Amino acid sequence: MSRELVTVVGVWATLVCGGCAAQIAQDNAKQSDVVRKRASFDLNCPEEKLQIVEVTTDSSGWVKTFGAVGCEQRVAYVRLEGSASTTWVMNNSLDASKK
Repeated sequence: MSRELVTVVGVWATLVCGGCAAQIAQDNAKQSDVVRKRASFDLNCPEEKLQIVEVTTDSSGWVKTFGAVGCEQRVAYVRLEGSASTTWVMNNSLDASKK
């Protein structure tokens, strides 16, 4: 393979991966907003009083688990695998979150 071709492929891969990272970051931010709305309902807590944090990510950077903290409660939401659209499910009981 010629040096020029290797350089072109390298630049292309960098641009593609850079674009992927930006897309993942945008989606993670969007999903954080979805979790905030869901947690506000589940915890009966105003959205502005909630802190949403990334707990776990996969090797590509997609968030797998978000934590929601607010109104003296703390819960985790996991991404439901295999769904056609992104679905977040609470991973602990509300009674346990108050301890």
